[in-house]
Amino acid sequence: MKITATKLQELKNAIAESEEKFQAKKDKLQVGLDKAIKDIEKATDELDKAKLGDDPTAYSEARKALQLAKDGKDFFAQKLDSLEDESLLSADEYKRIRDEVSAEATANKEKAEAEVSKLLSKVEEIANEQASYTRELNDNLKSLGLPANKDGFKLTYFDTYIQASPLYKEIVK
Repeated sequence: MKITATKLQELKNAIAESEEKFQAKKDKLQVGLDKAIKDIEKATDELDKAKLGDDPTAYSEARKALQLAKDGKDFFAQKLDSLEDESLLSADEYKRIRDEVSAEATANKEKAEAEVSKLLSKVEEIANEQASYTRELNDNLKSLGLPANKDGFKLTYFDTYIQASPLYKEIVK
């Protein structure tokens, strides 16, 4: 059982939607950062002008505007940095998708193991039939005084290598 086309499309849609939301947040923060940088330039120009003037209130306002613009830049830069550390999926979405994919993978593994078990059982059946035939043939050849069939040893391959493997024991229960 493979992940169904519908389930796979749902997964792709969820990822695409999350990426779109992430990009929208990032774009919004980048616009704020760009505006803050322009505000810093503007406030710096205003402060330079206020330094040349005679009005201490204008100077004080220009300094406040510059500080506010710098704080805005720091704010948006920090938000952008923390956004990069955020997951594309919420914890609930992640858990739901992980559980669904895990369930599908487990079902797929179990189906594959069942199919392999059937095949191994068939191979074992064929090997046993051939071993029985070879034993009977060798018994008849011995009773006639003829040499035994030397191909009989090949049949032990199934018992020695395949049937003795941990994978075989795990799959064929």
